[in-house]
Amino acid sequence: DRQRLIRAYEVAAATGKTLGEWQRAAPDAFEADFEVIAVIPEREALYAACDARFERMIEEGGLDEVRALDALGFDPNLPAMKALGVPELLRHARGEIPLDQAAEAAKRATRNYAKRQMTWLRHQFAKMEVVNAQYSKSNREKIFSFIRNSVLTAQR
Repeated sequence: DRQRLIRAYEVAAATGKTLGEWQRAAPDAFEADFEVIAVIPEREALYAACDARFERMIEEGGLDEVRALDALGFDPNLPAMKALGVPELLRHARGEIPLDQAAEAAKRATRNYAKRQMTWLRHQFAKMEVVNAQYSKSNREKIFSFIRNSVLTAQR
């Protein structure tokens, strides 16, 4: 993995220690008692927000940014060239696909990424209180009720 190799080199060059040395020197794991509250919007709302975000990027000059990035001639394997929306907009900028097709593909890639993030989050903690809603004042009471009843009173 090229990116990890570069990071390992940067750490060694900056500190004089390898990543392995840093990891071996890390303190032993500690036990902590904590609660996790995840405020996760409903999938439909999340996907709508992803689509709206991409549309705003286009309206605010995202396509011009991708054209400028392309003009720099970077290696297509660099992380910046793989960023959400960039590969699809590059295909449009190069005349390979129409903008509406590029936009739909980029939106789909963004939604897929968001789904992977949610899957990752759900598998990080054995016990997690999930609030399935976009964060707003209306769900504060549910969150603070959970904190009062579970965390502050130590009823687990």
